[in-house]
Amino acid sequence: MQRNNQIGSWLIAIIVGISIAVIVFFTGRDAEEPDQQGGAVPAAPAEPGQKKPDFEADGDPEPSIDPPDQPGSVAKLDDSALNPESLMAEIRAAIEGGDQKAIDALLPESAVGKEQRRKLEAFLEQNKLRIDPDQALMEVGELDRNRKVRWSLNLLDENGQKRKLIFDLERGEDRQWRVGEIRFPSDEGDQAGEAGDTADALDAADGFMRSTLAQQFERARFYVDSKKVDDVTIAAVCILFEEGAYRLRPEQPIRNLFQKDTTAGFIAKVQSVDGGEVGDIGLTLKKMDTGVWKISRVALDSLLRDYAKRLSDGDIYYTPLVRNPEGGSSLALYFGFDDAELSDRSKRQLKIVASMLAVDPEKTLQISGHADGLGTEDYNLLLSKQRASSVRAALIEFGVLPDQVTIQALGMSQPRRPNFLEDGRDNEQGRRANRRAEIYLDF
Repeated sequence: MQRNNQIGSWLIAIIVGISIAVIVFFTGRDAEEPDQQGGAVPAAPAEPGQKKPDFEADGDPEPSIDPPDQPGSVAKLDDSALNPESLMAEIRAAIEGGDQKAIDALLPESAVGKEQRRKLEAFLEQNKLRIDPDQALMEVGELDRNRKVRWSLNLLDENGQKRKLIFDLERGEDRQWRVGEIRFPSDEGDQAGEAGDTADALDAADGFMRSTLAQQFERARFYVDSKKVDDVTIAAVCILFEEGAYRLRPEQPIRNLFQKDTTAGFIAKVQSVDGGEVGDIGLTLKKMDTGVWKISRVALDSLLRDYAKRLSDGDIYYTPLVRNPEGGSSLALYFGFDDAELSDRSKRQLKIVASMLAVDPEKTLQISGHADGLGTEDYNLLLSKQRASSVRAALIEFGVLPDQVTIQALGMSQPRRPNFLEDGRDNEQGRRANRRAEIYLDF
């Protein structure tokens, strides 16, 4: 009797196991092969060599997107709405061709609002504008990572002056990109996006980067909190861009790291002139009590490394931006051994410094001359004075008033790197960084 009970228990267990397997099999088929009523569609594997989407290539997680509102269907995306560049190309074509039907479809009142549509129609009607043939469209940067971006449509008026229409594009839950807001040149002074217009953090970040690229020190200075970012740092960015012939990456030039009510962070992607990506500049911004966004920190580490690699034989200490012993930063100009002559590179850098001083005759700067550890103390003191004097003479030649520049000779008393190794041997690379003149800006 006991044996029969055991056999019955085994048979029941086998039957239950087979039933579970059948249920799992058919449930799995239903999940993978939806019927005509709709269901989940698995993502197709990437083709060999197929480029990953930007968010995957950059290591970013794919944003969470809810399914379409209509149950039992898969969203069909318009080609023009799959990416911001395609959408902006269609907007450009519609405006350039005066295609009102296309404008209505691309910029409906339901998306941009009745007031903005009215302003756009009045703007296009009142201004004799044409598309800028040199650069019709420009990506400004990200407002919200992978979800909101800013583009500009570049125009020329009848006098050839540049005007810009600013478009903020938003990615909806259906993955389509649409225009969320339009800004006009008349919104903020004469030109949206220029100095004076910092409606948000991206405006300030973009304004600072494009001002330093154009060597416009005073304009770049407007975008920073002067208590946090000194003039030397701004001048160093200008010098790095001019000296290294850098430019902003055309695609996603400024990427958003974080955005809060009063703080924001961005990464500006920098390329060399041949199109190779070389580094980035980190920007931290703070919203001031006045409501204006200002840059509170500029991180140049990766760009300085590339500068040293390409222009200074890999010597990371041979950099235009150095720490000043008295606090803050200084600009450094370097000299050959036993030499007080300025190089062509140094002269180009001094022209940038001279342009800073030219706008305000009340500004002054101090130049300190330095020497390496070879030779006598008296000789190096004289040599350091000659180096500081060479810098002062060049600045005066470039238009700086003599009273704006003072010099001091420090000889070999303040080396940046050791002149000799621990075993007493000569440290040629260290001495190279010590043969310098430093410009301390304290505006």
